[in-house]
Amino acid sequence: ATTGCHEVDLVQRASDGRVLAGCSNPFAEQSFHGPRGDEVVLVDATRPTAPRKAGGWRFYGDRGRVPRVDGVGCFGASFNHSVRFADAGETLFASYWDAGTVNLDVSHPADPIPVGRARIVPRGGDGDSHSMTLAFGGEVLIVNPEDFCPGGRPRGWGQAHVFSNDDPAHTRELSVFSTWRSRRNRFDGIYTIHNTEVVLEDQAFSSWYSDGIVWWDLSDPRNPVRIGQFRPPPAPDPHGVFPNAPMVWGVYPDPDSDLILASDINSGLWVLRPQGMGGF
Repeated sequence: ATTGCHEVDLVQRASDGRVLAGCSNPFAEQSFHGPRGDEVVLVDATRPTAPRKAGGWRFYGDRGRVPRVDGVGCFGASFNHSVRFADAGETLFASYWDAGTVNLDVSHPADPIPVGRARIVPRGGDGDSHSMTLAFGGEVLIVNPEDFCPGGRPRGWGQAHVFSNDDPAHTRELSVFSTWRSRRNRFDGIYTIHNTEVVLEDQAFSSWYSDGIVWWDLSDPRNPVRIGQFRPPPAPDPHGVFPNAPMVWGVYPDPDSDLILASDINSGLWVLRPQGMGGF
């Protein structure tokens, strides 16, 4: 069954002033093989007291295919995990598990259209694209595969994949950024990437579960370099679901305070100051 909105993004468009909310609605297409099956949902929230659906998109149905419920890897399923607007609300990136990332032209929200290739999928792995972000004014695209299968191919957990996006219709993978723990088949924690946020166009901060927050430099997108890292001390999950380890899955750069906010599932909120960075 559909789970409702999993992740939401909001933008006020420069072109027409409309406020759009984007919603990822996991498993909706597999649950409803009709108009209600949009896993990418666009809502016109210009009047917050009277929001209305402005459009939607289905990965399979809008390409004339039958929805699949199976997939690959240790979590074999295909569903939309997150959405993020770009280009002042004219573009939306939809990140799918087992299907990669889709760049949608939403200049006409009622009729989203894929840009170029139908999918942006990192080499190897299961295609479990959790989320994405842009750098260098949109010319570089970072895809974050949340791959929980360290024993598969390639070896290791999910890592950051850097693409050239100067021609959005023809993206090219430039490099892979990883931590030494994420490159190994170890099970004393969870070492896949989750989210990445970029400041100053080339400084990336990633939430990386048991690797905490990883700060890496994108000055050369073909050769990203780790700058720093913060791993909270291990803490037990009060609900007994996750391991007794750092479990950071949220990251937010706050430009008003020049601080990085990190949320750990087990131990709570951490407030970090990147040493030597200055303001952003």
